[in-house]
Amino acid sequence: MRNVQSLIMLFLAAAFAVNLYAAETPEIKYNEARAIQLFNNGDCDNAFQLFQQVAAKGDATAQYYIGRMYFNGEVTGEDVDYAKAFTWFQKAAMQGNAKAQASLGRMYFLGHGIAQNFDKAMMWYQKAADQGNAHGQYGLACIYYRVKFDYPMAMKWYQKAAEQDNPYAQYSLACMYYYGEGSDKDFKQALKWFKAAADQNIPPAQYDLGVMYLKGQSVQQSDGIAEDWFRKAAGSNYKAAVAALQDMGVDYQSGVPAGNEASPNSSYQRPANDEYQPYNTGLWLTNSYYR
Repeated sequence: MRNVQSLIMLFLAAAFAVNLYAAETPEIKYNEARAIQLFNNGDCDNAFQLFQQVAAKGDATAQYYIGRMYFNGEVTGEDVDYAKAFTWFQKAAMQGNAKAQASLGRMYFLGHGIAQNFDKAMMWYQKAADQGNAHGQYGLACIYYRVKFDYPMAMKWYQKAAEQDNPYAQYSLACMYYYGEGSDKDFKQALKWFKAAADQNIPPAQYDLGVMYLKGQSVQQSDGIAEDWFRKAAGSNYKAAVAALQDMGVDYQSGVPAGNEASPNSSYQRPANDEYQPYNTGLWLTNSYYR
């Protein structure tokens, strides 16, 4: 019996080695790179065909891209298919692909095509985060903040993702510093990370940065600079920024319903019930996560 078990283990080890070698051959790596180039150039049809060929030989990167294409509805003739996306993400994640692991975490976290499961989401996010994947770090931080209510751990992982230029993590980290969640309030750090996210065109960060300039929080007070940031956010029809411009008496029309133009000579006072939205679910749900 022991000899049979030993033979089985040797066979499995040999099969794994052959598959690993196949996935690393120059031809497969070349085709993988070519498929990614086609995909980035918008040639999804040819990219998908090539990804399929490479994925069939065990290439985890190709498996991830197929999952991504099914998730975003980029496969010709097919709608968004979360079930197929999950299958391909899982194949790649089991081989240690960090992007696929983060994608699985996100699907479990949001219940995209599968039952919502925070424990499994956390497991996959952790695997991706441990490999330095910024999306995994950000997702893990969201679990700690929204589900575990562990603010110090949330701040730790937001920080790691923010330092990799993840704009959503930068915004979330800024909000934590602003409100003193996970640490003492620190307007200087809040300003730094709001600016980082705002420079990456995150409208709530642009708005919040404007508020800090308007109030002179850790920065010299400036209505002019505040207005500039409000305008940037309002350019994306961020309602709070449009309202702020209206209250400042600025004639800003984008996104403003007819009859609600800015009123002149009004001073901006932030209403007590107009709180920041530190963890904007709308941002989390954007498909830009996969691009």
